[in-house]
Amino acid sequence: MKTQEEWEALPYEERKRLLSISYTFYHERKFFGGTANSLEVLNLIKKHRYNTHLDYGTGTGGLFVYTNRRILDMSGRKVKTRPYDPYSTSEEYRMKPAEDERFDLVSCTDVLEHILPEDIDDVLWTLVNHTKKMLYCTIATYPASKMICDEKGKDIYNQSLHTLVRPKKWWLDKFEALEQKLYDEQNRWISMDLRFD
Repeated sequence: MKTQEEWEALPYEERKRLLSISYTFYHERKFFGGTANSLEVLNLIKKHRYNTHLDYGTGTGGLFVYTNRRILDMSGRKVKTRPYDPYSTSEEYRMKPAEDERFDLVSCTDVLEHILPEDIDDVLWTLVNHTKKMLYCTIATYPASKMICDEKGKDIYNQSLHTLVRPKKWWLDKFEALEQKLYDEQNRWISMDLRFD
């Protein structure tokens, strides 16, 4: 097995390619179920009476499916909810929202720690740009148990799938700068609900 230092020395495009292989492997085996934060998301929809919801980084769509099943029971009304995950095995889930499409609630649970450091600013901007009212994120601040792997699931680097392990303060500073950028560039604010593991 190669070392984490060798992983970090790889060119960006190669790390991106290897991540794609790893996520394809894990998605095909339904490793990323995405239901851990379902109740919190449902409660936000009910409490604030949101009408639209984007599940960003849906994995195998567990949160999306669960939300669709439960939303009518909890709120007595229909909510337009949709998934997005570029590595999903479902073609429907890989469809990006339109650039100008906004949702009352955008949830991004256990996703941001999987982003390459070079991509995090663009991903965060995408999240706030799609958010009309509230952005809900849960972020792990520790390495994942699963590792970067090849097509057969064999670990090839001593690198956790959490490619962006940072302390809580680092993330809070990122989101504060993001909030300011949103105000400066679009003259608007959104609510942010951030949770850390």
